[in-house]
Amino acid sequence: CFHGRGSAPARLPAGWDTMSDNQATNRTWVFFAILGGQIASMIGTQLTGFGLGITILEMNDSVTDFSIFSFAIIMPGLALSPLAGTLVDRRDRRLALIFSHAGSGLCSLSLAILYWTGNFHYWAFVGIVALSSAFSSLQFPAFSSSITVLVDKKNLSRASGLTQFGYGFAQLVGPALGGTLLGSIELSGILVVDFCTFTLAIVMLLFVQIPKPKTTGAGRQAKGSFKQEMGYAWKYIRTRTGLLGNLILAGGMNLNMGMTLVLIAPLIMSIGDASDL
Repeated sequence: CFHGRGSAPARLPAGWDTMSDNQATNRTWVFFAILGGQIASMIGTQLTGFGLGITILEMNDSVTDFSIFSFAIIMPGLALSPLAGTLVDRRDRRLALIFSHAGSGLCSLSLAILYWTGNFHYWAFVGIVALSSAFSSLQFPAFSSSITVLVDKKNLSRASGLTQFGYGFAQLVGPALGGTLLGSIELSGILVVDFCTFTLAIVMLLFVQIPKPKTTGAGRQAKGSFKQEMGYAWKYIRTRTGLLGNLILAGGMNLNMGMTLVLIAPLIMSIGDASDL
């Protein structure tokens, strides 16, 4: 349990709720419930990404098609992230997560129906995957911004560590499990599993409440139109050179890694099969 029952309450920054023992315990369980749903959903997403990628490689035998598919998985969510963060700030975080999971789940169900009916068209799959990525762009800002109102200040580092571990676990287990499941339940079964994980995440969210954070001085200063709030966010980053430098460094590293990692699956498939991946 994150909350130390015998410890003195931590002094929270302005805008945070000072939680009693019962509040802290209840909100901790809410955090675990939402995190569990997020991890399950991410495992399903990793399964689908792996299964679709391998299926496209096997059917088209084209590295270019596989690269475009990989681009469709990442780029829409990346491009919409700045908009998603501002949108989450203006709306209920729980509803944003439910909307995100529901949209992505319907995309997975649509892919399964197309595959079952034999309408496997490459560009249709790429388009639906891109739409799913757009829905998923709401998940990270909505969940990460909810952690600060669900976990008291002294346990934020533990909550952040658990979240990062959970996401890393999903990214590791998803492809490994996908190689096994693709040979047994095929792509259609993987898509159904993905839909079920989104449903589980939604069910978790239906039974919990995420408190609304209090508005801080900085929040009141940034309050305005959608465009003004996005501009304030960019100004906040730009005036903090350390944060801006880290973002540029991370972007450069991910760009270079992406150009290499996208070639690994086609290389292994040229000398093995999906189970080897």
